[in-house]
Amino acid sequence: MLVERTVDRLWVDAITDHGSRALTVLDPACGDGRLLEAVRSRLTTWGIDCELLGVDIDREAVHAARTRLGSSAVIIEGDALSPLGIGGLGSGPCDLFIANPPFISQMSAHTTRGGSSPHGGGPYADVAVEFCGLALEVTSPDRGRIAMILPQSLLTARDAGPIRSQMDSASTVLWDWHSDEFHFDAAVRVCAIGRELRSKADHAPLTDALPTNALPAHALPHADSWGHLIAAARKVPRLGELHTVGVLRDRAELNANFRDQYYGLIPAVKESDPECDHHLPPLITTGLIDPGVCHWGIRPARFAKLTFRAPRVDLAALDAPMVAWAHRKLVPKVLVATQTRVIEAVADPTGAWLPGVPITSVVPICDPHTSIDGYEAIDGYEADQDQAIWEIAAVLTSPVATIAAWWASAGSGLSSHTLRISPRLIADTPWPAGDLTEAVAHLREGRIIECGVAVTTAFGVGADHPALQWWLESLGRTRKQPT
Repeated sequence: MLVERTVDRLWVDAITDHGSRALTVLDPACGDGRLLEAVRSRLTTWGIDCELLGVDIDREAVHAARTRLGSSAVIIEGDALSPLGIGGLGSGPCDLFIANPPFISQMSAHTTRGGSSPHGGGPYADVAVEFCGLALEVTSPDRGRIAMILPQSLLTARDAGPIRSQMDSASTVLWDWHSDEFHFDAAVRVCAIGRELRSKADHAPLTDALPTNALPAHALPHADSWGHLIAAARKVPRLGELHTVGVLRDRAELNANFRDQYYGLIPAVKESDPECDHHLPPLITTGLIDPGVCHWGIRPARFAKLTFRAPRVDLAALDAPMVAWAHRKLVPKVLVATQTRVIEAVADPTGAWLPGVPITSVVPICDPHTSIDGYEAIDGYEADQDQAIWEIAAVLTSPVATIAAWWASAGSGLSSHTLRISPRLIADTPWPAGDLTEAVAHLREGRIIECGVAVTTAFGVGADHPALQWWLESLGRTRKQPT
């Protein structure tokens, strides 16, 4: 597929001046050489010569590649990502960079590189993204092409963002592919990309290189994301221009819980005793949150490999740092689940719930002595804070918030059907310019669909827009759209 979609006859003729020179091909992680062999086979049928160069760090793989390709290729044993490896790639840029690079997580002490990538990726960027940076360095800027298999997470991973931006600036999209299935020996879902480089004089930002309707305005805070590739493939509706006044981060502070809090909670979580535990805060796990609804005490909850009917947290069983953490969390807020098809947010206006890991807490910025973006401190802080919480929950429980998240972060979840709802993603949710009074009233009464319609209207999007029907289908509801 990499070869068929990337190596077409018109391009090959243009690059080689109709076969007057050989096409130069590089695979920097060539394994047994099968990608190089596929390129050679295709070019041979057209009578085009090629110069094949492969690099691999594994001695047995190098031997297998040399056996497969014979004298038609130069196979180097070494690390293509090291300065020595790059120095051995030849004197000039390649016409075609094709690779299925290794996927190496930086979250393990056994595989970490120990810092940021020298090719531009952050400290947590998978090693595969370094090969994207290498591709930009060694591929001809004059219509050179890149074809790669990558872990799907790299489409939206934060630390891969700088290299995605570089590639967007230097190249145009030829094709892309993703799958919900597991392929090869990879323990992650994979995707594939095809790109063509442009000369530096032709470099342009992504938003200039794409048609004006390719990315909605609300996706621009994540312009370095490639999530839009999956969103488009999954036919997520485009919203067009929205009537907005900033984004959610202007009105709230956001934070998530991490591993330390997870393990710190374990000794304090207990099954609720209806007769004597009312003073203990309920523990809310991500599985208990649906759009606008918390199912604590109704739906079983899983925590620390145990199932609870109604889990509570005994604050007396926490150590001092965890007690301080719990009190910071037991404030009026909105809780947002992770790994979902649509954004699932629920209001906690009294601050009674303790969020589990990795739920995001959204706390409104409401100063009793100031006015912030329309929250007037008139008669009391509590009233303004309560209204702010319900407005945040309403905006997040809407088609616009979910669709904006899809365009910005599709591919970030455990499958291409779900999103990983991170604090950053929530913070960049657009805020509607219209009135939210009706939406809040519906949400307070549990009328989730009506709330979604009202928020959509507050964004200036009509109730007949395809976004609403898409959202309803994603909710898995059979109820008809209200008028």
